[in-house]
Amino acid sequence: MTPMNAATRIKPNILSVQQLKFQVIAHVKAYGGDFTRWYVGVADDPERALFEKHGVDRERGVWVFRQAMSFRAVENAQTFFIRALGMQGEPYPADHPTDEVDCLYAYLKDTGGMP
Repeated sequence: MTPMNAATRIKPNILSVQQLKFQVIAHVKAYGGDFTRWYVGVADDPERALFEKHGVDRERGVWVFRQAMSFRAVENAQTFFIRALGMQGEPYPADHPTDEVDCLYAYLKDTGGMP
């Protein structure tokens, strides 16, 4: 039997920072590629953040979310999207717990939602 290590415990839908960046970049490019028209955030419950907090229309809005390995991974990806590509977004509050925060979400601002 093969010993269990960190690499074998990772579920296939949980992404590394690079995979996270690649998938979100591909999604944005599929909708025109103008990163400045997008908002990016991190959350423990990305659906609640998208549809309740930001008011994105689930059916007509253009949105994406992905789960990463850790808060640090999504924080790193969010910082990249904001600083390097010009997406709008706010850092996760430093005084909030980050134990369960491992999802990055983004939505096209023109299709609904508010920052």
